[in-house]
Amino acid sequence: MQKVVALSVTVVEGMSGVQCVQDFLYVMRVLESIGLRVKKPMILEIDNKGAVDLANNWSVGGRTRHIETRQHFLRNLKEEGILKVTWMLECTCDVNHEVEQHSDTLDYIRYYRL
Repeated sequence: MQKVVALSVTVVEGMSGVQCVQDFLYVMRVLESIGLRVKKPMILEIDNKGAVDLANNWSVGGRTRHIETRQHFLRNLKEEGILKVTWMLECTCDVNHEVEQHSDTLDYIRYYRL
C-alpha cells in the first residue's frame, strides 16, 4: 500500500484511478505486443462521483485547482479514445430486487426513495 496524503476522498479516488489505468496500459501493451487486439475504450469504473466528474471535465473551479497533473492523464486518455471513465453504482439488485450493498454507505436506491 502506498502512502498518500490528500485533501479529500475525491483526490484519493482520482489517484487510485490513475494507478489502475497505468496497469491497464501495461497489460494493453503486452497483449498488443503478442498480436492480440484490445477492445477500446477500456472502461474504468470509479465509485466516487466527484472523481468521475474531474476525469471527464476540463472545467476547473476554485476547489479543484489543487488537483495534480496526474488527473489530467485520465482526461488525455479519454480524449484519445483509449479510456472511458464511468461512475460505478454502489449497489446491485438481484432477481428478487434485493439490494446488495458494496460499501457501508447509504445505497443508491434507498437514497433516491427518501
